Amino acid sequence: MAIACMDAERIVGYFRGKSILITGSTGFLGQILVEKILRVQPDANKLYLLVRGTEASSAASDWHRAVRPAEGEARRRVPAVDPRQSCCSARRHHLREPGAAGGSRCSCRSPRVTYVCGDREGLILEKPIESLREGTYLNVDAELQLVKEAKKNLTTMNTSSDGDDAAHSNKKTAERKAMKELGLQRARHFGWSNTYVFTKAMGEMVLGQLRGDMPVVVMRPSIITSVRADPLPGWMQGIRTIDTLIIGYAKQNLSCFLGDLSVVVDVIPGDMAVNAMMAAMVEHSEEKGGAAAVVPVYHATSSLRNPATYSVLYEAGRRHFYENPRVGKNGEIIPTREMCFFSSIARFHLYMLLTFKLPLEILHLVNLLLCGHFSRLYNDLNRKYKFVMHLVHVYGPFAFFNGRFDDMNLERLRLKMAMKTPEDHMFIFDPKTIDWDDYFTKIHIPGVLKYLCK
Repeated sequence: MAIACMDAERIVGYFRGKSILITGSTGFLGQILVEKILRVQPDANKLYLLVRGTEASSAASDWHRAVRPAEGEARRRVPAVDPRQSCCSARRHHLREPGAAGGSRCSCRSPRVTYVCGDREGLILEKPIESLREGTYLNVDAELQLVKEAKKNLTTMNTSSDGDDAAHSNKKTAERKAMKELGLQRARHFGWSNTYVFTKAMGEMVLGQLRGDMPVVVMRPSIITSVRADPLPGWMQGIRTIDTLIIGYAKQNLSCFLGDLSVVVDVIPGDMAVNAMMAAMVEHSEEKGGAAAVVPVYHATSSLRNPATYSVLYEAGRRHFYENPRVGKNGEIIPTREMCFFSSIARFHLYMLLTFKLPLEILHLVNLLLCGHFSRLYNDLNRKYKFVMHLVHVYGPFAFFNGRFDDMNLERLRLKMAMKTPEDHMFIFDPKTIDWDDYFTKIHIPGVLKYLCK
């Protein structure tokens, strides 16, 4: 049963007395959600926050470090609440795989065969992911066996003595790198640009299969950027796609990149994504699930209603650094240089080969002949070269992605939102209200430099 009209009073009232389980509460979006609930509804009963912990005290310490600041911010804004009372607390529980005798691994039993379809150009609709990508399907058991075989092969190849700590550390590093590459390979095999969106898609389908009669809503935000308004403009955690470019440009590690400045970069501020989540929860709270019921899907995106191109981001960054030049370790002004963008993969690789790779190989040879005289210079330039190539390898698929995300379902929800009082505006999630140039220049880029660029 859908709600005819919605406002701040209805949303806030829904969370009164509720006990809420939040997974991923130590992540950026999870912390915003926890802080928002505590701030607008101090009468919430209990918030159960799932925090991974391998040691007896690590769950509590992780919670105090990552989530307690959000609760403190909420208490500061609501002084009438007794500070001695807390609706968040840490408890230790073991999540065991079914049938296991012990351990603390968490396992979700998913359907054996799952169908996936990856990113594609055109209008991407708000609907469950259920179609095949050119006959390709994902067999969960087969993927699990593939991972086990890969780890077994890595263990066999990386033989080292138990007493050699350095060799053991190098072995672990090599294993992590190899498994990351395998994950990226499998994700792209099924049509996804990276493992993050790939596992998100699988999570949606597993949730749809196992929900029973519980109401389920799927919210798909695009690239989540810094907080626009509450609790703190510019605040963010974790480096996203565009933030890596901003940091690389700020540190002068990027002089060129692969990408088309006319392509739309689909971003949404973190607080807007949380506002949409809370409104969608209230909207569908009275619905009944079931195998035949369609899971409602919402796209918290901006590419259709208020698109921003990479050129807007680049010009905002360039203007910000011209007006606020960076200062080096010795107090010298670091000049802001123009970046060169390549709209062709072939031209980019040719440029990198002639401008960086070949000179680096020559410098490497000279360094060997001179007994390491230029080791520091070579290592610094080689690190910057690998940094750029790594970014292109990971984020290259986004540089030419011309898809737009349909947000008609979320637009219908927006039309139900009353915006009559200041409290109502606390739950705004309309991307048309964002001036992207102003947001990037005054909020997001300063936030990246303050919270991420160490």
